[in-house]
Amino acid sequence: AGAVQSIEDFESKVSRKATLEILELVMQKLSPEDRTLIDLVYFEGWKLKDAAEVLGWKLSKAKVRALRARNAMREYIKEGLEF
Repeated sequence: AGAVQSIEDFESKVSRKATLEILELVMQKLSPEDRTLIDLVYFEGWKLKDAAEVLGWKLSKAKVRALRARNAMREYIKEGLEF
């Protein structure tokens, strides 16, 4: 059972590392402002309202930019997975 657990742990770590590398590449395609917004809200756990304030944006603008950035990231990933 110990060997099976180790293999599963290894596969999980490899999968997580690959996912993080993909996210890093996709994030680089975003504008610096959108990258900051996504980083603050989704990786640092900030409230959208607080991230908007730091960026000097109205909340409505932050909501739209976050939506568009997520959609762009989704498309970049889809494009990268097409063979």
